[in-house]
Amino acid sequence: MNSDFTAIPENTRWMNELRGPMELPEVSKIDEVCAVLWQRKGKRLRAQWVFWFGEAFGRSQKQLKLYAWAVEAIHAATLLHDDVIDRSSLRRGGPSANMLFDNTLPILSGDYLLSDAIFQLAENGSPLLTKLMCQAVKEVTQGEVLQYEHRYKIPEDPNYFDKLNRLKTSSLLKWASQVGAVLANDREDSACSEFANRYGALFQFTDDVLDLRGSSTKEAWQDIREGKVNEVLFLLLSSYPRLKKVLLEAFLTPDIRTEFLEELKYYTKQKMFTENLEYTLERKQNECKEAMRALEPYLGKTLDKLVCLTVQRLF
Repeated sequence: MNSDFTAIPENTRWMNELRGPMELPEVSKIDEVCAVLWQRKGKRLRAQWVFWFGEAFGRSQKQLKLYAWAVEAIHAATLLHDDVIDRSSLRRGGPSANMLFDNTLPILSGDYLLSDAIFQLAENGSPLLTKLMCQAVKEVTQGEVLQYEHRYKIPEDPNYFDKLNRLKTSSLLKWASQVGAVLANDREDSACSEFANRYGALFQFTDDVLDLRGSSTKEAWQDIREGKVNEVLFLLLSSYPRLKKVLLEAFLTPDIRTEFLEELKYYTKQKMFTENLEYTLERKQNECKEAMRALEPYLGKTLDKLVCLTVQRLF
């Protein structure tokens, strides 16, 4: 996906070398741990949103840089925590911080990075955006707990994924989409929020598809190895109900058997599932485009391209 996004202006190129306003900690190890993620950059999608939506509301790059840095810093902090929780060994194509150090240092360094981002917003930013960021962090935390509660279980209600995506995936995107509106009008914009929620659901669904297939930065079936039933796996189980019992039995053992994963792989190639997958992907894409209509006068082309590129990452 990184190569796809080169078609979009790189507003965040300055972040490749700079840490933004981050205060260098007295204990240099914290900076070293945070740099594991920061120097690998990632897509910086949330920071890009600050610029796209901010410029649509007439804000300059100078006015937006603090907020672009803050959302990227907080996202990086959540990733440091996530990798410890999930016992992940890879992040952005390299060893995760918990593999390079231990579990304690990434947790504490993530705490520092998150605290410093909130501090910088409170010190130099909009009070309303600082308040909204605190709310976003609360939502991300609740999303993580919700997902943790459902480990080694099959969700009974498909609305579970709507709630999970809204809390975990969309919250920081929603905040990023509000920066320009708040700076310009001192209030949130509902159209931006609606698109953020719809796009978050689409982005997470494509991420779940890549988890099923595997990618250059993620081993296939990583979620199921961690006891997570993501939305695409749930769709597979709904297409072939007999697999539910088999999965619950597989969850009783410490490691998922290769034979079971091969069975799942077989069913992912069957017509019923592929048709359901295509239908769901198209529905989520259309929901994004429906939400985009209110934003077409000033963001339509950029967001339409973003939605298309997000889907294209699967092909």
